[in-house]
Amino acid sequence: MVANLSTALSRSQAHSVNRSLLLALLLLAGNSLAAPLGDDPLRIPDERQLVMARELAAKMAANQRGPYTRIRWFCNDGTVLPPAPYACRPHGGGRQHAEYSPDRTALAQLGFRVGTVFAALTWEEFYDAGGYHDRLRELALERYLVEVADGWVLKRARHYRGRVQIEDEEAAGRRLLLRLLADTEWLRRHFLLARETVRVVPHSGGDDLTRDVRRRAQDLAELNSDFEKLRVEVHTSPSSNTAGKVRIWARQLRAISPDSDQVRLAEQLADSLDELYGVRGRQRRLVETRAALTRAQATEKLAGLLQALPEQSPVAQVQRLASTLVGLREVIEADNDPALRLRLFDLMADLEAELRQVVVGALQASEPTRRMLLALCRNLVLASYGSGLLSRTEMDYTRSQLEGAMSQGEIDPLTYLETSRAVNRAVGWPVATVRYEFAAPLVRYSALDTRATGFVDDLLRGSPVLALAQAARLLAFDAQEAAGIQRRLAGRPAPALMALNPGIARGRLRILTDADLAAG
Repeated sequence: MVANLSTALSRSQAHSVNRSLLLALLLLAGNSLAAPLGDDPLRIPDERQLVMARELAAKMAANQRGPYTRIRWFCNDGTVLPPAPYACRPHGGGRQHAEYSPDRTALAQLGFRVGTVFAALTWEEFYDAGGYHDRLRELALERYLVEVADGWVLKRARHYRGRVQIEDEEAAGRRLLLRLLADTEWLRRHFLLARETVRVVPHSGGDDLTRDVRRRAQDLAELNSDFEKLRVEVHTSPSSNTAGKVRIWARQLRAISPDSDQVRLAEQLADSLDELYGVRGRQRRLVETRAALTRAQATEKLAGLLQALPEQSPVAQVQRLASTLVGLREVIEADNDPALRLRLFDLMADLEAELRQVVVGALQASEPTRRMLLALCRNLVLASYGSGLLSRTEMDYTRSQLEGAMSQGEIDPLTYLETSRAVNRAVGWPVATVRYEFAAPLVRYSALDTRATGFVDDLLRGSPVLALAQAARLLAFDAQEAAGIQRRLAGRPAPALMALNPGIARGRLRILTDADLAAG
């Protein structure tokens, strides 16, 4: 996974690494496959149950109502009524939404609670204290599959009229989030889980345009393989020029197929890319973010870091953005106002998007100097901590290594090499953090649908860790060259490789299939 982030490997390579993770988790759970669900958080259903679960999921995907049966009024006094205007008024009010189907209930009993209606979600189920907060973790996997698998179990039901009422979903989601974020001790222990829960629970705010753009690019590449090169650019190094390239691709396709839906999808993607990476969109978000920080006394000083940001050098911009993210985390963990915490989590997505874009611009504009690379890595380590992907201990250790090297007038090659290795470790730690935080649903959902294996990579690509990996790769290449070390694979330089032992290794490279992994 570290290599995947550092070198932007292909999707097939990423899946191979994630399959290794799945195998490891399966080995951990292997002795408890017969235990009842819930007894072991790393256990997955046995093969018979998985077959049943896959059949249920496929049946829902083919059903126009998906995991639901019908629309009902759910009144505050417990009464359930057919849809009719103001049906719950005599019963103290209520909410109208779809009712879960027997198939959905059966799938939930197998460990997959899909098609979540937040208006029907109780606090007890949401928090899931007895299940190690597994429901919170599961929501992220469910949302991911819906987004990357063409709706998944909601494939034909996304437009099922009345399935949910968005205002009720957002109101319910906000209530759940505010209660969750009111627990300071829990928040400090589970900062990353809280951050991702805020991202996936509807609450009228915090739309993550970065992930939406990557989803659309993925969809286009699956519909048309000619878009693959642009998909890679969107996923690894998008810039203000990417939207123009997508529009050129759309015009070329229109000349061949004027009525193609792919043209419409590409034009929508280009508009979103402009909003996310274009000059006007970035400036507007910075102004709005600074205004939001100014309104809260606890974050007013942080707003000053964003003042005249575009006028600063790229390294200075990264430093200010990283310091803002760290400051936001500190305020979130210290302030007792759950509404402020929710707002600051929402602001993080925009700041992270701006940070990644500044780094891409800095690395593409000119050949970075050695001290520039060290400074970028230091600031990106801070940003990764601010986003919850590094612990304070990990951040402090890596930062001390970087600042030690930067304090030398002429950096010693061996010190420089060890510093680059420390940064490489800092790229790998977030991978382990995400796998640990979402281990239980990740192993279950990956067994149910292999597309879930991309979850870890997707989460990290939407964080400062991707930018850190890009800078770390350049740092590793330069440090190895300075130390006289060469690493090659198939005759090509491969600075991102991590050698376990010195010397030359020769042998046949074998790519394992799922069947190979399952056979051990």
